[in-house]
Parts: sequence; structure tokens; C-alpha cells
Amino acid sequence: MERVSAADDQKKLYDEMIELCRIADEGGMHAIWTGEHHGMNFTIAPNPFLNLIDIARRTKNVRLGTGTVIAPFWHPIRLAGEAAMTDLITDGRLDLGIARGAYSFEYERMVPGLDAWGAGQRMRELIPAIQKLWQGDYEHQGEYWQFPKTTSSPMPVQQPHPPIWVAARDPNSHEFAVANGCNVQVTPLHLGDEEVVNLIGHFNAACEKNPDRPRPQIMVLRHTYVADSEEDARRGAEELNMFYNYFGAWFKNEKPISMGLIEEITPEQAAKHPFYSPEAMRKNQIVGEAPEVIERIKSYEALGYDQFSFWIDSGMSFERKRASLERFIRDHYIDGRFEDGAQAFETLDPATGTPWALVADASAADVDRAVRAADRAFTAPAWAGLTATARGKLIARLADLVAEAAPRLARLETRDTGKIIRETGSQIAYVADYYRYYAGLADKIEGAHLPIDKPDMEVWLRREPVGVVAAIVPWNSQLFLSAVKLGPALAAGCTVVVKASEDGPAAMLEFARLVDQAGFPPGVVNILTGGPEAGRALTTHPLVAHIAFTGGPETARHIVRASAENLSRTSLELGGKSPFIVFDDADLDSAANAQVAGIFAATGQSCVAGSRLLVQRSIKDEMLARLKAKAEAIRIGAPDDMATEVGPLCTARQRDRIERIVAESLAAGARLVTGGKTPDGAGFYFPPTILDCSDSPKAASVTEELFGPVLSVVAFDDEADALRLANDTQYGLASGVFTQNLGRAHRMIRGIRAGIVWVNTYRAVSPIAPFGGHRLSGHGREGGLAAALDYTTVKTVWLRTSDDPIPDPFVMR
Repeated sequence: MERVSAADDQKKLYDEMIELCRIADEGGMHAIWTGEHHGMNFTIAPNPFLNLIDIARRTKNVRLGTGTVIAPFWHPIRLAGEAAMTDLITDGRLDLGIARGAYSFEYERMVPGLDAWGAGQRMRELIPAIQKLWQGDYEHQGEYWQFPKTTSSPMPVQQPHPPIWVAARDPNSHEFAVANGCNVQVTPLHLGDEEVVNLIGHFNAACEKNPDRPRPQIMVLRHTYVADSEEDARRGAEELNMFYNYFGAWFKNEKPISMGLIEEITPEQAAKHPFYSPEAMRKNQIVGEAPEVIERIKSYEALGYDQFSFWIDSGMSFERKRASLERFIRDHYIDGRFEDGAQAFETLDPATGTPWALVADASAADVDRAVRAADRAFTAPAWAGLTATARGKLIARLADLVAEAAPRLARLETRDTGKIIRETGSQIAYVADYYRYYAGLADKIEGAHLPIDKPDMEVWLRREPVGVVAAIVPWNSQLFLSAVKLGPALAAGCTVVVKASEDGPAAMLEFARLVDQAGFPPGVVNILTGGPEAGRALTTHPLVAHIAFTGGPETARHIVRASAENLSRTSLELGGKSPFIVFDDADLDSAANAQVAGIFAATGQSCVAGSRLLVQRSIKDEMLARLKAKAEAIRIGAPDDMATEVGPLCTARQRDRIERIVAESLAAGARLVTGGKTPDGAGFYFPPTILDCSDSPKAASVTEELFGPVLSVVAFDDEADALRLANDTQYGLASGVFTQNLGRAHRMIRGIRAGIVWVNTYRAVSPIAPFGGHRLSGHGREGGLAAALDYTTVKTVWLRTSDDPIPDPFVMR
């Protein structure tokens, strides 16, 4: 508890602390630590055991640590007994942290005349004494305490005793801890990572001096703030600047103190301490956006630290502490709460091929809880009782939050999927418009009045939500592909369980926080991360009414089979092998640019990628020359660089598959125009590649969806030949036609079997326009009114208006 003003209500501060503990427990954190301080509102914790017993009553899983009790303020018998009783009450969840103390303010009042050296000596006498008291009868004749034979009453649940952690700094304190079988807590305070290195050095040296002792654990405590932007990180650093100024003032014990509050520190006074400056805090403490925080913590792990303590006392508001903590731990978002999963998996940075984040892997039990939460929410008054207009306002609020968060969402998606920041930034900003469209559409989903052929009847149709929707999205453009499902489903009044891909899910977890901020009732939107097990559990769940899936045909077949048991509806968007047709009268500059956009943008990882260039034979060489020059001029680089035009593929397995298919196609007679060779170095890169398959139109690169920057070129002779080649595929999602002949354009539009035809443009989308295909490209539509109607069912209502008795009951009316 931090109280910096007399106006702060102490009960409210305690309740806020308990809420942070609840979030930590439900989020899967390992332990909660609370310290001991006396007479100080700066840190209110007169007896950590009282706090821990109450926290135990309100939590389920976390261990409970004293971080720390102050050794000179305790008698060994009292500490052994109270710690053991706490361990008993909390069912063996206690970790006992012990320190010498730091504040001379407390020494003066609790043990007059005590200094830091004397406090340290008392700690060295106290710890072995309580260990022996937990063993049985023990008589102690020490320098500071003497007592006849006695034992701890009660004995702790954990045997031989709860883990003991010693707050250590100098080499001697490390050696004492290791020699006495204790774990070690260290804090660099305001110092930087060089102190982190020094402290682990002291610990390692202590372990080497005690080879007969098992290596204990070491934990580093650091002030941590997970920001949602660089601007937010700077604000956090400024708040820590003021916190450390107050910490320093308490430590020096030079400022007046009244009613437990120290004299206010002015900005001018704070500026006199450059080692606490915002710049120093930003550099030295764990302050930054999620990727930076993860990188710092991983560097500590690499040094040999076993545990990292998220030090949350910071002088920040409760709301800012909570937001930071949720950003730190969030994984699943179920029933309005962030949770950690029982299992987790690493997600890789495609630019380097190395792990950068740990994400929850949803189990069947996690899925069941999410679906049941959605089912409860579907009929609960908090959602079902809303008017369509009120639903629309919630979706509009979400749209605003997405627009505001677009830059940080883009950075996460770029880091986790390898998509270039130029694309993620603009695409996610446009995602907000999808939610705005469906916010406006929510109260435009209309029924109908039927001109029925019975004069004593009024008959009308009601459009009602189908129920719980399972939305399963792939790794490419997860925020966009979830918006085209979530937006219309919410507008229709459904509740949703979104399963993000196991590849690149980080941005979806940040999106879950926006859903929470928007104010949707618990259970209306649930977001899980996970792999095949989660997918199977979701698609076979009996409470799921509609499955909306984007991915490949093979997975879709499994989904259709799984849905058959419950007769769940399905809408499937399955990608394609889209023809990009260029006639000899086309504007070749425009066509070449559109083709580059169609196959090399997003590194070719788009369901509508124009991966088959069908070009009229008379202009094939000219078109290939233009495309070769453009492909070889593309800037390949780090996806977070605004100058980069093609980044890495999302996964190594995707790159390996592309390499294989390109090799097979070349062996089948395709000619390599450019690219085709995986570059050396880290990351999942593959260069823009063009294959001339005019002499091998059945090569694998022509028939199979590669999902990468590979263009297969086939020449055609006339319009009929172009149409035959265009339709020579199992897919039917998108197509492009470049011609200046309006009549030809119309004939091609009619003849091409695809859900989308772009004429003299390519890869254009809008929330107003339906999007989808047929055959192996799936069925159903995303976007437009059609998508919202997919999430409704029609109820026919008959109302008899006549007051006359019902006629012959044995004759159907």
C-alpha cells in the first residue's frame, strides 16, 4: 500500500492492492510478495503475515512471500511461530523473505541506536535460530537473543521449512545466504544493468565458495512498467523519477515527517538528483513496451537469474499499475478476465528466427470455460437486453480504441508475424473502419413484413442472432481477419470466442485489452491462443452455433467434419490461387504495379495473392521485363523499418515449403526469371521470385497455393484461352483483369468463377463490400451486410387478428 497524500483513503488503497493480487493470481504469476514497514505511509505494511493470510483467502494458486520481514524487529521464537502459522493457514504457500532493513527512520523508533551493520548482524543470528526452532527443541545463547530450550509452535506445513530468501547486496551477505541454505533476493534499486551483473557475480562467487551446498535460487527485483507506447513509457519513467526521490528522502531521513507523510518534494528539488532522472529511470528500470520488457527479462535469465520480481510500488495510480500488470501477464481473455494458461508456447520473431514471447496454449478445459462464458453472456440481460443501437455504441467505442492503439498494435503484429510496419500500420488503422461500419449496421439489420395470403393473419420475420460464434483466424493479418468476423457477429447480437493462431498472436492479446476497455459485458468476447487441441475443442463444442474460419482447405475439412456432430453452421474463407489476367491493350505500368502489389506485398502472404499471372503472349516478354526490374528493386529488410518493402515470412515451415515447391517447379520445366534462392543470415526470408511457367502450366507453383512471394507466369493467346486458364483451378476466391476494352471486361467478369473480380486494380477491400469465394476457397461472405446476415437466423411470426373462433382444427390453414 502506497499512501502519498492525506486525502488517500486507506481502505480503498488496501482494496486496490487486493485487486492487483487477484489479477496476478489469475494471470498465472508465481508469487506475491509484501514487506514490513512501520510508521510510514510511503509503504504501509506493519505485519506482512496479516496481509498474506488475507491474500491467501482471496487467491488460489500464487505462493505468498514476505518481501521482507525486518530481522532486528523480530524475536526468533515469535518469527518462527508466526511464519509457521501463516504456512499452516495458507496450506503451505509461504516463502519467508528476511532483510536487515533499510530505513534509519524505522531503526530510531523500533530499536533506538540500531544502525545498518547491527541490523545485519541480527539477521545473521536470527536465520539459523529459526531454522533450528523448526527442527525441534532448541536452546539459543547468542549476542542479541538468549532463550532456554523451546521449539516453534506450530510447525510449518512445508518440510523441513518454508523457503527462506535473504535480501543480499554485498559479497558477504551472498555467502551467508548460500552457506545457510537460503535463496537470495537482490535489487539494484535505481542502478542499471551493470549492477544486475555485479549482483549475480556475487551470488555465483558465493556458490563456488560453498560447493557442498546445493545451488539456491536467486531473484532480481526491478521496478517494472509495461507501457502501451513510447510516450506512455516516458510518462512511467517520470513517475518513477518522483517515486525514487521520495524513496531517497525516506532513506536519508532528513525531511520533516508528519502523520506518516514526508514533506512534499517539489519538481525543482527532484531535478537535483540526476541519478533518479526520468532518463535514468527509462534506461535502468524495466520500463518500455512489451518487446523491450521481454528482452530485458530474458537477458536476466541468460545471466543466471531464476526469478524476476515485478516491483509494482511506483507512486503510479492504481489504474496505471493495473494496466501495466495486465499487459505483463495477459494471455487468454475469458469471461471478462485475463488469465494465464496451464501450458505455454514460444512465439518467434520471424526477422531473427528466435523466441521473443511466451504465450498461453489453451487446453480443452480453457476452451470449454470460454464457450460456456459466451453461452451465458448470450442470454444474460447485460448483452441480450441491450438494444441494437446500444450494441452499436459498444462496437463504435471499440473502433475508437483500435484507431487510437493502431500504432502499437501494428508494432506487435510486425514483431510477431514479420509483416512490414508500412502495411500493418495502415491496415490496422483501417480495421477501425470495419468496426465503425458494423457499429452503424447493428440497428439496420431488419426483418420483414410479409403480404400474407390470409386476411386474418399478420406475418413478419425477425432476424435474431444465431448464438455463440467460434472465430478461428490464421497468423496473417489476425486483427483484420478477426474484425471481419467479430464486427458482424457482434452487430447481429452474437457472442464470440476467438481463437488466435499459434503463430503471431501477440497483437490479438493486446486487442483483448481494448475489448475489455470498450466495456463489453463479461463473456461477450473471449480470446484464446492455442494450437490444434484448442481448435478441435472449439469446433466440436456442442454450444457453438456458428464456426467462422479463415485458413487452408485441409483444416477446413476437419472443421466441417467436426461441426457435423452438432450441425453447427460454418463460413469458410480458404484462400486461393488467384489469376491476374493482363491483355495486350492494358496499361502495362498500372498492371505491373498492381501485380507487384498482388504478389509481393505482405511478402505474398495473402489469401487473395495474385500468384498466377496470365499474360497475353504478345506482351509477355515486355511484362516480364518490367516485373523483373521491379522485383529486383524491392527493398528487403527488417519489417520494423519503414523503408522495407518485403520482410520475412511468418514461419520457417512456410519458407521450407516454398523452397520445395519452387525446386519442384523448376524441375518440371519452369524458368527462373528472378529470385528463387533463400538468402543467407537469420530470419525466415525468401526473395521476390518470378517463374515463367508458360511451358509447364501444370507445375506445382501454378496449381498450389504457396502463400509467399512467388509469381508463376503463363502466357495465353486469346480471351477464350485466358478464361480457360483462369478457371483451371480448384479455388475460386479472387481474380484481376487488366484491359481497356469494356466489353471484354464484362465478359471476363461473367466468365471467371471467383467471388471477387478486380478490373484494372487489385487487392482493394472495404467493410462495405462482401468478401469470399467458392469451391476450395470456401463459402459464406465477410464484409458488408451479407456478413452480418450470416450470423442471424430467421424467425417467422404468425399473429391471428380475428376474434372469431378458430375453425376446423383438422384442416391446416
